[in-house]
Order: sequence, then C-alpha cells, then structure tokens
Amino acid sequence: MLLEDMPRPYCLLSGAFCACATLWGSSPISFNAPLTYLTGGPVTGAAVGDFNGDGKPDIAVTSNYGNSISIFLGKGDGTFQAPVPYAVGSGPAAVAVGDFNRDGKLDLAVTANTGNGGIGTLSILFGNGDGTFQPAVNYPLGRSPAAIAIGDFNNDGNPDLAIIDVSGLSDIYILLGAPDGAFQLTETYPAGMYPGGVVTGDFNGDGNLDLAIAASGYDQDGAGVIVMLGNGDGTFQPTLRLAAGDSPAYLVAADFNGDGRLDLAVSDTESPAGGVTGVVLLFLGNGDGTFQPPDSLYVPGSSASYMAAADFNNDGNLDLAVSTQKGLDLLLGKGDGTFEPAVNVTPVSGYLTVADFNADGLLDLATATGTLTVLLQGPGLTYPHDMNFYAGGALSSIASGDFNGDGYLDLVAADTNSASIAVLLGNGDGTFQTAAYYGAAKAAMVKVADMNGDGNLDLVICDGTISVMLGNGQGQFGPPQVTPALNARFLAIGDFNLDGKLDLAVSTATGLVILLGNGDGTFQPPLQIPTQPDSGSLAVGDFNHDGKLDIALTAANLHTVSILLGKGDGSFYPEVSYDVGDYPSSVAVGHFSGPQSQDLAVTNYGVEFLYGTVSVLLNNSDGTFQPAVNYEMGDSPGYVVVGDFNADGKADLAVANTWSSAVSILPGNGDGTFQTPVSFFAKYPYALAIGDFNGDGKGDLAVAAFYGVTLLTNTTP
Repeated sequence: MLLEDMPRPYCLLSGAFCACATLWGSSPISFNAPLTYLTGGPVTGAAVGDFNGDGKPDIAVTSNYGNSISIFLGKGDGTFQAPVPYAVGSGPAAVAVGDFNRDGKLDLAVTANTGNGGIGTLSILFGNGDGTFQPAVNYPLGRSPAAIAIGDFNNDGNPDLAIIDVSGLSDIYILLGAPDGAFQLTETYPAGMYPGGVVTGDFNGDGNLDLAIAASGYDQDGAGVIVMLGNGDGTFQPTLRLAAGDSPAYLVAADFNGDGRLDLAVSDTESPAGGVTGVVLLFLGNGDGTFQPPDSLYVPGSSASYMAAADFNNDGNLDLAVSTQKGLDLLLGKGDGTFEPAVNVTPVSGYLTVADFNADGLLDLATATGTLTVLLQGPGLTYPHDMNFYAGGALSSIASGDFNGDGYLDLVAADTNSASIAVLLGNGDGTFQTAAYYGAAKAAMVKVADMNGDGNLDLVICDGTISVMLGNGQGQFGPPQVTPALNARFLAIGDFNLDGKLDLAVSTATGLVILLGNGDGTFQPPLQIPTQPDSGSLAVGDFNHDGKLDIALTAANLHTVSILLGKGDGSFYPEVSYDVGDYPSSVAVGHFSGPQSQDLAVTNYGVEFLYGTVSVLLNNSDGTFQPAVNYEMGDSPGYVVVGDFNADGKADLAVANTWSSAVSILPGNGDGTFQTPVSFFAKYPYALAIGDFNGDGKGDLAVAAFYGVTLLTNTTP
C-alpha cells in the first residue's frame, strides 16, 4: 500500500488507484473549474466565427510554436470538438476572420514571423463553408507581422487588411483586397515604437475607415495611441498621437457613452506604484478624429492587457472585459462613458473572444494563453472558477491527510519561494484555514505517512536532505529530524524489508538510496542501490505479485523508466529499463488493465512550449512491462496521479500540464487504454493530490500551483 499518497478518509489506495465504492453513477467527468482545450503551446491569437454554417460559434486559435492554426468547431452547448490544425507560416502571431473572396464563407488571415530576423508571412486560408479550410496562400510581409485589422479602406466593397509589424521597423502595412481574395501591399506607414494592437473605425464621421494603434514605446519613449484618418482610397493622413500611459498595448473602439461617436479604450501593461492595480484609459471621441483627455479606469490586477467590449449583463450598455495578471476583470458600463468599479470574476486571463457559446442568451468568453479556456456566463454575471488558497508562492509539492483527527482532509504544500512547508487544515466543506508555516529548503518535496507508528500522520520532506516532522495528531508538527541523503531529489515510502516499519526510497544524483526505518522517524545508514546515475521521480508497487515491494524509477535525460524488483530485505535485483517519452518527470502506479494489474503512467515533460506526453506501460503480471503507449498532452506535463473520478470502477489519470495552465483528465476504459483528455483550468499547476475535500464522496484534486493551492472540486453528476 502506498501510504505516502493515502488521502484519508476518502478511500484506501491499492497501488495508486482508488478502489473504493461510491454511490454516484458513471458520468462525463467535470470539475468546478472552466473547461480548457490543449493547444500545444502559448496561444498568440484567437477569433470567433461560424466556420461550418451551423449557427454555432467556432473558434480559430494560433500558437506560435506549432506553425499552425487550430479550428475548434462548437457544439452549441459550450463545448467544442477536437481541434483540427492547418499549416501556416512559421511562428503564427495573430488571426482575423472575414469573407475575403466574397463567396459567403468565412476565411482566415494569419500573420506569422520567423522571430530570427527573417521574412514574415501573411497566410490566407479560404473556408469551404463546412468547417474545413483550403491550404494557406502565403504572402511575404515584413519581419514580424502581428495584429490584424480588417476593413474596406478604399470603399470598393472588398475587405482590406491593416497589419502591424512589431520588429524594429514598427510599421503598419496596408494590403488592399481583390474580389478573389488576393491581397496586394500598397502602403506602409510608421506605427510608433513597439505597436501592440490595431483597430478600425470611422473616428471623424466622414464615412471612411480610420485606424488606431497602441504603441508601447521603449522606456516610455514614444508611448501612446496613434490615430490615422483614412482618405477613403486606401491611403491615410499623417498621424495624430494621443498620450496614453506608460505602456499602452491593446485597444478597442466602441461608443461607450451613446453619443454616436466612437471612443477608444486602451489598456496599459504598466501598473501604478505597488503593482496591485492595472489601468485602462478611456478616450471619449469628439466625432472629428480627436479625443477628449482620458479617464483612468482601475482594475484589480496588475498589467492590464487584452480587452473585449460587449454588453455582458444585457442592460443595453457596453461593458469591458480586461485581462490582468490576477485574472479576468469586468467593468460594467453605465452608458454615459462611466463604469461601475471593476470586479475580478475568474483567475483565468488571456486573449479574449466573446460569443454566446451555449445558446442561452448570455454572452460567454473564451480566453487563450497556454490553452483555450471557455468561460460560460452563469446567473448573476458569474463565470466558472476554481477555489484558491494562499500557501506561499510557487508550490512544488502537495499531499493530503487528516492531520488533526477531525475526519476532514488537510493539506501540506512545499513553497519554493519562501522556503517553507505550509499546512492547511480542512474545514470539511472544501475550504481551508489559514496556513501554518514550517521552515524547509526551497524546491522541497513533501510526503505524508505515520513514520513512528503512533497513529498520527507525519511529514517527510525531501530537500537535498531527508527530514521527518512528527505530527502530534492535533495538526501540528515537531522540529525536523534530519538525515543526510546524498543530494536527495525525490522519495517514495514503503516497507521494503517487511519488518512492519516504513522505509524510504530516495533518488539522488548518483542513483537510488534506501533508508530503512527504525520505526521512530529515524533511519539506518543509507543503502546505495546500483542504478543509472540520472535517477528522478519514483513510485512503489508489487509488480510481480510476490508480496515484496518494487520500485519504478525515472531517468529524465535517458528517457526511461526502470523497474527494480524487491528482494524483501531492503535490497533489489538489477534494474530493467523501458523507453518512455522525452524527459520523464513523474510516475504513478494504477490498475489500468484489470483489478489486479499494477501498471505505470509516466508524464514526459517534453520540449518546453510543445506537446508533452503520458506514457502508459501495462504490466505482464510478472514484473515486466509492455512497450509504452504514448498519449499526447499539453505543454510540459509534470505530474500524474491515478483515481476514479466518475466512479465507473476504471482507473483514470489526472495530469498537471504546467505551462498550459491545465489539469487534464484521461478517462480510463478499463482495458489499459484511455480516452481523449478533458482539461480544466488551473494556473500553472505543478503537482496534484487526490481527496474528498468537501465530503460529498467524490474525488477532488488539490493542485500545487504557481500562486498557491487551487482546489478543483469534482462536480461529476
């Protein structure tokens, strides 16, 4: 039994799979967090359109590491089909939607840049009207073309494009469109230093489209909004510059005060002193191409960036949604150019798109960063969000157990920023008390077990050394008992010599070390077990069913997982290695192919900003394993746990995709295979712990994340 991962009193674990019975039936797995869709890397742009003509909004997403654009076709209920990618230029940067060849079918314009001083491209993908697109037609364009605005600048009835270049040139390109969807670069204008966003609108009421560009400048030199009035023939007048904070980056054009004149809302990525709030500057238009001095709108999160204007509360007035480092903020408009105080509605943020994705008459949001996250509006202008609890800064490890004997699950998490261990006592309803802190080294790993046999859970901390902090059964822990452990990296707990006392398996820079327990929280001198020197994460199970604990041990640089069969006396037979994916980072044991099997799941971190994988290795029941089967995951999958999240009696996988800001659930089929992952937003998840934290009998997930503990509550019917 894997005592270090036992989330009591939720269930007992056999291997690492929750085998306990529950009363709720098998259903599609859901959590309180927003649904998110893996995109394989950082998202640089998104746009909404009905690409297959079914009346349901779809989304096109660019990711600058995939050299493709992905099409997510909407089902009309707020969910989307699996994405279909289409090749575009190298390093896609932005996407816009329009009917460029006037055939009644939506097309795509995608900018891409090489990022190395080469030639950028504009890719045009003509839509077939059924949700598919023709191969891209590519145009060479500057060095780093980015944001796109669409409009008929020469009044010939054909859509034209205005595209900013974010390289040192900092230009804006005007490309006039032909009836067949072809484009020709006709004019180039200076666009300020480091332009970020561009919008179109008739700012002076002459019937010709104008342009507004946000330019962040360099060290506040040249920062501002550039307004270019159109002549109606595809050319533009000399620019008018509006002072707009320290670092204006994104903007929207809309009539916020109902006077029939277009206004501008401009986000400033710099924050006022203290960095607690962000700023949006509102320029009310005079109707002649000039604007009044700006009003400052403050939002509760630093570095205001992407924005969207829409009537989110259906009161007839335009509102603003603003992305910040804290999440997504809403400013409800009063219709006169003023707004209610901003409210943070979810920790999700990123590039914003707006549509009614589930056809309920309420406007929803989709944000794109490392993933595509769908935020469906609920009653009272609410959006789905997980619960967050402060436990220091960037967390590296998390474990659960009942530390004070009240029958409720508690949490312990390791904080890499403040070099501490945080203990959060649970209230039994999915909330936690204020954390209590204990000193530890940075980047520690923490496990939970009763190391001295007194019936109270203790903490085992791996931070280069091994420390045991004995629990008193009241939620408090004693001073650390330190055992030097040869630069310890990871640990697992089990009785390796069958003496009834818990031992430790510790991976180090030079291989595997076994610390046999004395039964009081101290250990005998370390036993060095011959292994490859590059040992990493490890897990424990009885892989050959001989009643003796065995070890699975990853080697990141060798791209392998090794099996060491135990002899029952604390020693092991020579390791046998199996190939997995690139840079394995975590390993877990579960009954994937049957109730008696002890199979392996290994997360493979992969190459940063590209898809990682999960390798599943099925046990032949004799301690040998079949070749790995790999499942594509998000960006940097770093941790995996095993549980039955929909109570169908089949083991599922939960994976923390760190840089995708997603926790992905792979439902198990019970035959050793897994279904397509369903993902939920959690900001920069690093490690996971399973437990019933709110007492409803369902397995929830506690996430060690960059900003503290995130609780994903299981809402599966």
